[in-house]
Amino acid sequence: MPAERVPVVNKDSVYMRLYSGTLAGIHSPIKNYTPLIVAEIELKAGVGTSVQLPVNFNSVLYKSRVKT
Repeated sequence: MPAERVPVVNKDSVYMRLYSGTLAGIHSPIKNYTPLIVAEIELKAGVGTSVQLPVNFNSVLYKSRVKT
């Protein structure tokens, strides 16, 4: 999917790109046969957030630190 078509939320020092599925009130244009959410979430230092996932979904969280 071209980067300009990826839905984005940028609010309260939280930047999220949604590549697949529905999350935080936004919907990806990608249609899946199996329910799937793929999102990239960036937080500024000291900022926290929460997202609600469907109870029957498994999840994976990968934490990466970016040196400035």
